[in-house]
Amino acid sequence: METTLKTNFGELTFGKDAIIIEDKISRNSERVMLIISPIWLFIGVLHLSRVNFHPTSPMDWLYVLVIIVYTFILLNSLRLSYQEHIPLHEINTVKLRSFLGAKFLEIKLKNGKVRQVKGVRRIATAIKQYINTNYPQ
Repeated sequence: METTLKTNFGELTFGKDAIIIEDKISRNSERVMLIISPIWLFIGVLHLSRVNFHPTSPMDWLYVLVIIVYTFILLNSLRLSYQEHIPLHEINTVKLRSFLGAKFLEIKLKNGKVRQVKGVRRIATAIKQYINTNYPQ
């Protein structure tokens, strides 16, 4: 039995042998994060290597902050998966999570990566019921 739910950014289909995720933002966010983060890291390191670091300079601290933030963003985007078709045998756990008021579906894969589906606030109860009946923890 297939269950299709509409999210804010696309569709989420729970099938017999796979979960199919069709969202408009996942492909774009992957490309943007993997392109922009290394560029900002390069700019920050380049600035700090050309100028002697002065603890009193606000611009030096700004570039240190840029390096820290974009390192975190790059490492986080590398741990995420952007698969649209996830076979059930590759799934470790499926959970409904909340962070800063935003609800998202988190699918942990057996290879250690995580697939997040954002924009599920409207259908959170339906997803919770489906997870509890088909993926008991």
